[in-house]
Amino acid sequence: MAALIRSANTSLTWRDVKLILAASARKNDAADPGWEDGALKYGADADRYHFNHKYGFGVVDATAAVDVANDWTSLPMFVEQKIDSATTLNLSIPDCTVATGCPGSTGSTPVSRTRAEQQGYSLA
Repeated sequence: MAALIRSANTSLTWRDVKLILAASARKNDAADPGWEDGALKYGADADRYHFNHKYGFGVVDATAAVDVANDWTSLPMFVEQKIDSATTLNLSIPDCTVATGCPGSTGSTPVSRTRAEQQGYSLA
């Protein structure tokens, strides 16, 4: 599938391809109550990715993926920033519960630890 998408637009990177697959996927079981609206689609003002904890983004739609790839604006260059593990990050982490969800989230999945905490960073 990735080769088909890249043949439609040879300037695509792996980061573009994964977003194209997510954006063009169809709900394979539209009646399932587990479908949620996720983050805004890349380049969109209101259209969001749909996902399901059982089905992911849904079933791959080759025709839709090629159509999206033909008009795709590539993501900006990926820049990785390394920080010293002794660095204190000035971040706040919202309190999230199953009952209330997280501020700004459409789902109700609790957040127990952040990636920064998992990596051993101290959060203020």
